[in-house]
Amino acid sequence: MGMGVDGPKSRDVASGLEEDLARIQTAAVREASQLFRDDLRQETREAFIGRTDFRSRLPMAWRMKAYPQSGASLDPAGWIYVRGPRPGAPTAGTPAAVLIDAFEKGVTISARRGGWLAIPTEAAGKRAPLPGAPARGRGSQQARITPQGFERRSGMTLRFVPKGPGKAYLVVDNARRDRLWRAQPYSAKGRGSKLYGPAGQTIVVFTLVRQVRLPKRLDFTGAVQRAEQRWEGLLSKHWR
Repeated sequence: MGMGVDGPKSRDVASGLEEDLARIQTAAVREASQLFRDDLRQETREAFIGRTDFRSRLPMAWRMKAYPQSGASLDPAGWIYVRGPRPGAPTAGTPAAVLIDAFEKGVTISARRGGWLAIPTEAAGKRAPLPGAPARGRGSQQARITPQGFERRSGMTLRFVPKGPGKAYLVVDNARRDRLWRAQPYSAKGRGSKLYGPAGQTIVVFTLVRQVRLPKRLDFTGAVQRAEQRWEGLLSKHWR
């Protein structure tokens, strides 16, 4: 008389192995994508030490999506991308993707049709309301400062002052500076009359140039190499 032992059917074993592989690979891809995104953010942040205008916001433009968004798959994927403006949203300055691409390559930006590029000074401030939008309160919309935006916000008229073949200034006359160092209309009354005299000051608000060179600041070679080197370790980590 003989006795037999029934093992699991091969179909069930294969199904279980596939589920384990899907779980392991999906978890590893998700973590690898998150770490790669964080590395790109850190590289971008370190490239702009001393430039608070870029350092505070530009790194956060890096985003990550992993597929599938829930569950597991034998063919998972991670996507690292730069966030663009929301559809229908007002464009406030240069999109992050354009800035990151420019600082990764190092490019020369020239004014269109022989015009000028306006570089704001402290006197210009940083933001101005969009045309037709209230400056404050409900419905207000702000954009990066431009000569038109400065005139709209301050009520002052900019005056063109040439300084050579490739440089000029936009200035305001009869002006003073507020507590944020921005140019404001001068008033002969109060403290301003003692600081600025009887007629205020002429203040440079924008420097005008024909072209500007953006230096190469970003190099993501190290982040890519780290992403490749950590892959096997992540697979081992999630093999449970």
